[in-house]
Amino acid sequence: MERLGKHLRYVEGGEILADTGLPGHRLELEVGESLLIKDDDFGAGYSSLSYLRRYAFEKLKINRAFVCEITADSLSLKIVQTIVALAQAQNMSVPAEGVETEEQATLLRAPGCDYAQGFFYARPAPLHQLLTAQSWGQRKQPRRVLPKHGSEQPTTP
Repeated sequence: MERLGKHLRYVEGGEILADTGLPGHRLELEVGESLLIKDDDFGAGYSSLSYLRRYAFEKLKINRAFVCEITADSLSLKIVQTIVALAQAQNMSVPAEGVETEEQATLLRAPGCDYAQGFFYARPAPLHQLLTAQSWGQRKQPRRVLPKHGSEQPTTP
């Protein structure tokens, strides 16, 4: 928690916004489990799930390790479906990372995953290339919102 506290003090104090000029509503922090859980937490009554109650997270990201296995492993698919259900029960949005195939995107869409990122949508590229009009015409969008279950077309954020 010490590591997380140091970073949050930087954000809460507004220093990061002053240093970058970024509007506060555009700042998004990704908090990984390693920031929340120390090695000695295991078996001491703490789990990463308990932190979902303790902190007001807005998103619960599905790690690419689960996404890459959902087409071949039914347990991975069930875990992804459970993550989506848990996030929806807490009114959190659910992004998924590492989507590489249309089949993975479809399986994520079915339980209600909000949006996804990965090679299926676009390969990494330098900022200057992404900002050119010609580049945008040749690429899919780097991030696309998945349509809600039953909806016809994806929408852009």
